[in-house]
Amino acid sequence: MADGTSLSTQLWIAGAVEDYMRQCMGCHGRDGLGAPPAVPRLVGFMGYYARSVEGRAYLVRVPGVANAPIDDLRLTALLNWTLDTYSAAELPPDFEPFTTKEVALLRAQRLSTPAQIRRTVLTDLAKAGLIDPGLVSATLKSRSLNTSNDADPTK
Repeated sequence: MADGTSLSTQLWIAGAVEDYMRQCMGCHGRDGLGAPPAVPRLVGFMGYYARSVEGRAYLVRVPGVANAPIDDLRLTALLNWTLDTYSAAELPPDFEPFTTKEVALLRAQRLSTPAQIRRTVLTDLAKAGLIDPGLVSATLKSRSLNTSNDADPTK
């Protein structure tokens, strides 16, 4: 290949892009900006979740991901492509891409309260100094997540 990537890598990327278009783009948009506050943005943000075990699990378990009508192999490719494409700068330095085994295990553990888990994960990341508390506060501003602690997401 002229650009140094193998044909199998190019096909893997093409499959992930197609799955993004079919499974994610309708809500998160082509650019990954979402429609906050109802639909979280991916761009410049999704990678923060990979900074904790709980956040990493959340990415797989969130209903739109866990319920996607694609197999675990394709979902693994989609998650890794989305992180790399929309939020590589926010990934931890020691980030390990998702494995199909990990995705299959986590996907089977559906979330019953995704908004509550999201709030907890982001608050814990802020408390640990892994994400700016102001960014968390701005992200969590929504009718379904508003509480008296929104002004200080670390409480």
